[in-house]
Amino acid sequence: MRIIELVSNPGVGGLESVVESLGRGLVSLGHDLKVLLFCDPVAPRPPLAAGLESAGVNVEIVFRPSRSYLRERRMAAELCESYKPDVVHTHGYRADLLAEPVIRSMGIPTVGTVHGFAGGDFKNRIYEWLQLRAFRRFSAVIAVSRPLAEHMRSAGIPAEKLHLVLNGWRPASPPLSRLEARAAWIYLLTERGSDLSDGFPPRKA
Repeated sequence: MRIIELVSNPGVGGLESVVESLGRGLVSLGHDLKVLLFCDPVAPRPPLAAGLESAGVNVEIVFRPSRSYLRERRMAAELCESYKPDVVHTHGYRADLLAEPVIRSMGIPTVGTVHGFAGGDFKNRIYEWLQLRAFRRFSAVIAVSRPLAEHMRSAGIPAEKLHLVLNGWRPASPPLSRLEARAAWIYLLTERGSDLSDGFPPRKA
């Protein structure tokens, strides 16, 4: 399949970890993948780009002013027109709200992954309300946890569109042994000038 993964304002966190793992997996399965990262011109190059590129993923960083909503829609449409994907997968409320309507109008199936809702102030709650309404028009919506799926179901997301796909986990390196982990912890606490007795777990007899 020809797939576009679309992320707006990528930072460092769980969403980005999921996108990187997903990108690595799709490429390893032989899919033709492009990841579009919409970024502010003043923002540093997102670490997500380097992680994806190291796995051979085709990454395109698209710079646009932070409040250029209509321009972002046009750019998403132009990129989809040139790449002609079979499906577009969005991550994050801005990609969900801005890119999905114009992509759907082009007849391209859209999938959105919900990584969580922050709640918080009135502005955030408005964004989440709009995002939930937008999800009703997606071809499919993915929730990454059972409580999140239940929340979305109660918010009116059609059951036939809602899919539970728990976050995967891929260890970056083998775990340390007990002695190695204890030595590393002591070193970090010492470097920070912390009291080693503060919160240090008791040694088993």
